[in-house]
Amino acid sequence: MKPAWAFICAAALLPAGAWAGGQDTPSGAALHEAHCTRCHGADIYTRPQRLVNSYAELRKRVQECELGAELGWFEEEVGAVVSYLNDTFYKFRNSGE
Repeated sequence: MKPAWAFICAAALLPAGAWAGGQDTPSGAALHEAHCTRCHGADIYTRPQRLVNSYAELRKRVQECELGAELGWFEEEVGAVVSYLNDTFYKFRNSGE
């Protein structure tokens, strides 16, 4: 019985990703290409009167789009897209500026 108990304890300590087959979160670029570009092109990120003017607004906008498109993303996927958009287009400091 002790070996079975040891296995149960060890399994409980595994990170959640190990239970999911160790799959990584898709990259923000891949998620953006697969989902975001169905509704709009990248020109909305570089237009002069852009609607997103801070890191916090960028995160909120990605969350709103994800919910509106009913994508069912996890927080890691939202974060990956936010990071991709910020690194590629916006260049906000993560402090919310």
